Amino acid sequence: MLAFLKLIPAREWLMLAGLAILGLLFLKTYHDGELRIERKDAALRAAAVALNTAAANLAEIKEIQIGRSYEKIVQLGPVPNAGLVCHATAPVKSDIPDYRPEAPGTTAQLSDRGFDPSGAILTLLRDDDAQIDGLIDTVAVLQAELEGRTK
Repeated sequence: MLAFLKLIPAREWLMLAGLAILGLLFLKTYHDGELRIERKDAALRAAAVALNTAAANLAEIKEIQIGRSYEKIVQLGPVPNAGLVCHATAPVKSDIPDYRPEAPGTTAQLSDRGFDPSGAILTLLRDDDAQIDGLIDTVAVLQAELEGRTK
C-alpha cells in the first residue's frame, strides 16, 4: 500500500491538503454562523418574553385603574336632578298611505303623485331637507336684520 501512495505525485498531495483545509474552513464558518444565529434567537426570545411581561403588567395596571375609577363612580351615587325636563314632540304625520295587501286579481293603483323610483322614505327626507334649507334661509335673514339694527 505504501508503494501505491508513493506513486501519487507531491503536487496531488498538496492539492488534497488544500481541499481539506478549504473544507475545514467552510465547516468552521458554517458552525460560527449557526452559533451566531442561535445567539440572536436567544436574544430575540428574551426580548419577546420581556415585552410580553411588560404588556401583562400594563394590562394589570390598567385593570386596577379602571376598577378604582369604577368604584369612585359607584360611590358618588346617582346624578342629582338638574331640573331638565324632556318633552316629546308631536308625532310626524306622513302623507304615505299605509301598506295594505291587495286582494288577488286586483290591479295596483298609482297615487296622484305618480311613481317615485327613489322610494317614499327618500321623498320624506327630501321634504325635510327642503324645510331645513328654508329654516337656514330664515336664520340668515334674521341675522342680517339683527346686524342692520346693531350698526
